[in-house]
Amino acid sequence: MIFVRIIEMGAILVKRLFLGILVVSVVVSLLGCGISLTDNQPLMEIVGTVRWVELEGGFFGIVADDNTRYEPLNLPEAYQQDGLRVRLSARIRNDYASIFMWGTIIEILDIQSLD
Repeated sequence: MIFVRIIEMGAILVKRLFLGILVVSVVVSLLGCGISLTDNQPLMEIVGTVRWVELEGGFFGIVADDNTRYEPLNLPEAYQQDGLRVRLSARIRNDYASIFMWGTIIEILDIQSLD
């Protein structure tokens, strides 16, 4: 009786392991096919002000003229100046998360100072 129960539990664990491996394989295969979560994101033109945000150690964000807040992944060091007015082209990056949760995460494609 005990041996039958052990065998049944083992069969359930093997099924769950197989299902987990199958799911991981499908995800890895799709990523390997070049599917990108950012390919369908439109290019955005933003005019705003670079701001130093004193949160969780601090970071540079961008507040657009319409008060939308953006967290850039790649703000060049030359533009990391609190109060600097900028114009930039960017894409929203929904495939990233941030500990700051302060604004929309973006990847800057082009940036220029307006000051």
